[in-house]
Order: sequence, then C-alpha cells, then structure tokens
Amino acid sequence: MDLRKTRNLLLITCSAGKEEKAEIEILDCLLRYDETAEVYKTEFPGVLLADTKLPLSKAVSYLKRFEMAYVHRITPLSKTVEASTDVIIEAALQLVRSELKTGSSFAVRCVKRGNRIKSKREIEKKIGEVIVRELKARVNLSNPEYILHVEVLGDFAGIYLEHLK
Repeated sequence: MDLRKTRNLLLITCSAGKEEKAEIEILDCLLRYDETAEVYKTEFPGVLLADTKLPLSKAVSYLKRFEMAYVHRITPLSKTVEASTDVIIEAALQLVRSELKTGSSFAVRCVKRGNRIKSKREIEKKIGEVIVRELKARVNLSNPEYILHVEVLGDFAGIYLEHLK
C-alpha cells in the first residue's frame, strides 16, 4: 500500500489469526457508504488498515454502530508520516496546534510495532515535552482533556488527536 495514495485511513485491530474475518466485517459495513473502501493487511498480526473516502468521523461512527465479532479497536489516523522520532514529533505538533488551547490537559499514548522506533516511552515523553514547551498545555495522564495517539507500524506512523471532554 502506498500511503501517498490513501485517502482516509483507519487502523483496526482484531485477534491474531482473525484478520480475514475482521476484514469481511469492516467491508460489510463500509461498502454500504463507500463502494471504493479497501482493507489492507499489515505485516503485524491482528492489525489492519482501512482506506475510505468517507470522513474519518463518519467511518468510525458507522463501524462502531455495526455489530462486529472480530474487530476490537478502531483508530482514525489524521496524519501518516515516516516512523522517525523527529518527523513524528513535528507532525504531532502540527496536529495539536489548532486544537489544544493554553492550559488544556493532554496525554500522549504510543503503540509501537516493529523496531524502527526504539521506545514508545521516549516518543511519548519527547512529544509531551514539546507540547508543554510550545503550547503551554499541561500533562495529565489520568484524566486528560485530549489524548494524542501515535501508532507506529514499522516504517510509518499514524497520529490522531482524541478530544475526551
């Protein structure tokens, strides 16, 4: 899959070995609203990527309302970038600049698959430090207003900002 040619990406998890059944469930739902939707298997067991022309919020809403036995988690990816610490930090900062207000609380959660990035904690810490320094937001790991999700899949990373409150 060429990430430069994707439209709106969703990272979807399922149990390892159940990817084909999860793919059928996803397509069963998305093809009702987008006849061009596609699902890709990744090199990581239990991880799929869905590509759709639907706005991410609509695609997530449709999938969450659809009864599924194999899909565990759906994460919209607002940005996809090369899995490099500096590139991820810059993309994360661009994403949160328009959303986080001075004094907003946030947490960074990173899921790392593959060995391109050394440590998920390092990514979380570095992004958090930059956001605190540049945007004057505050870290709150237990009850944040926002969660910045970073999903590293081998050579690329997907980023999504979730507003909780």
